[in-house]
Amino acid sequence: MATRRDASHDQRMPRGHRAPSEEPPPRADVHVHDAIDLVSRTVQTTPMTRSPSAATRARRLAGVGFRVDPSMFARPRYLLTPQRPYRASPRAWLAAFEGVYTTAPEFAHIWWRTTSPFPTQFWPTCNFHFGEMPTGPAVMTLSFEVWPRQGATGHVVVDIGAQRTEIPITEPVARTADIGFVRSGDDELHMMVLLREGIHDFVFHSVSLWTRLVV
Repeated sequence: MATRRDASHDQRMPRGHRAPSEEPPPRADVHVHDAIDLVSRTVQTTPMTRSPSAATRARRLAGVGFRVDPSMFARPRYLLTPQRPYRASPRAWLAAFEGVYTTAPEFAHIWWRTTSPFPTQFWPTCNFHFGEMPTGPAVMTLSFEVWPRQGATGHVVVDIGAQRTEIPITEPVARTADIGFVRSGDDELHMMVLLREGIHDFVFHSVSLWTRLVV
């Protein structure tokens, strides 16, 4: 495993990634889909064996009070991964704090192993910035794997603008989290993913942002 160093995007990358001194945990056996309404923080979690269809995603989001047309999931307006952490149009980028990058096609990820106790209240992982963001309903999809410390419950914290939701973690799990929200105001959106005490390993795979069609 090697840390990510891409000279062409170095201004978007953190300064000084942690060198990989250990191997990441094995892939999680449990896979779930989360439908989350950002305003009410209502979460509906469903076991999954494959990626949910557009209709299924829209139905589950409606179940937590966030209604979107399934056509929104035809193509993401933004997609950021460890292999593609920056895009020029529409403008978007990710920055990772001390994560270990692997860009192998079969398992691209950024991995964090925490220490306990945390030095601060939160353990930072990724920041995401999206420009040219249209107003109206949107869905943020975060794909990750996470392992709590033995006997502990941790939380993955997601900040989208000034709003926050938290996902409790009680077992090793791979999650696809669809977070519905309504965007208003300027066309710049900032998102952060943080960890609370109790999380041992966190592996980021991708973030997608789905919006209404912009012609």
